[in-house]
Amino acid sequence: MRFKQYLLLAIMAFMATPASANQDVVTRYFCVFDPVGRTGDIYTTARDIATDFLQLGVRLQLYPYSTESAAKSDFRSGLCDAMILTGFAARNYNTFTTTAEAWGGLYDFESAWLLLSTLARPELAPLFSQDGYEVAGIYPAGGLYAIMADKTWTTPASVKGKPTFAVRDEPTGEAFAHKVGVNPVYGDTTNFAAKYVRRNVDITFSPSAVIPALELDRAMEERGGGLIDMPMAFLTLQIIIRPENFPPGFAQTAREMSLGYYERIYELVNNAERKIDPYRIKLTDEESAQWQDIAEQVRDDLAGEGIYDKRMLKLLKRIRCHTSPDRPECQG
Repeated sequence: MRFKQYLLLAIMAFMATPASANQDVVTRYFCVFDPVGRTGDIYTTARDIATDFLQLGVRLQLYPYSTESAAKSDFRSGLCDAMILTGFAARNYNTFTTTAEAWGGLYDFESAWLLLSTLARPELAPLFSQDGYEVAGIYPAGGLYAIMADKTWTTPASVKGKPTFAVRDEPTGEAFAHKVGVNPVYGDTTNFAAKYVRRNVDITFSPSAVIPALELDRAMEERGGGLIDMPMAFLTLQIIIRPENFPPGFAQTAREMSLGYYERIYELVNNAERKIDPYRIKLTDEESAQWQDIAEQVRDDLAGEGIYDKRMLKLLKRIRCHTSPDRPECQG
């Protein structure tokens, strides 16, 4: 990890717009999505973020939400001035930043660091505003893994027709289901694990950090299943604000400060990743290439529909080719 680089950037961020001892502090309300609640890693991190924001003249009052739909509802109604959600759930607020979670866009924390440190540059600030909202921080959240009911399912062809969890009206999952030919079983972010545990689906998707808490590890063991050892997407958490309710320059400084959380989140996710090692389904190079081809088709289709931002997709490809120059897409 590039400790000196991210630490320097974080220090520069704190110096950029320091709050003086006499600066007025305004109170704003922060909707925090964490499926685990107040004891979860997201809520705990949000409390520390709120402490940092005091230096910018903002005191955040936190309210926990176990579902993203409830957090978004209260944000839309004006009960909250800011909220933190996954990029999937925040898509309507900023197409550019949420395309960071494109299917197969990134695969690891090294690539995520390159992306987030690039996005924190002030000259890119206009890309963080859309329709009266602004993204005031992007935090890495680790890989989204495909969990299978059978360890022999290692290729797209092997899962054709299998009942597979999908979030209704979520275009990424629906595009994946169409390309692979699985049978979508619709639900929401509150029951993606329960449907697998109860055997309503043979395939679901989960961040590594919540697999033990939601008993997906036990369910994989009981069903003789496992998870594909390649993330389908790399998740983020994004803070969305109404910029008029915050001091001038707040969002840019907050984005720079978010880099200081990279190493902490990396350690949290890395600890979770080690716990799921026994359940990994190793892929051959050919099998990996087949999943990557599906991901590329999904990205192309959703970019054509305007759901993915082509500028972000171009940046993600540059990062993939920087970290893995031997990838077929990087040749020629």
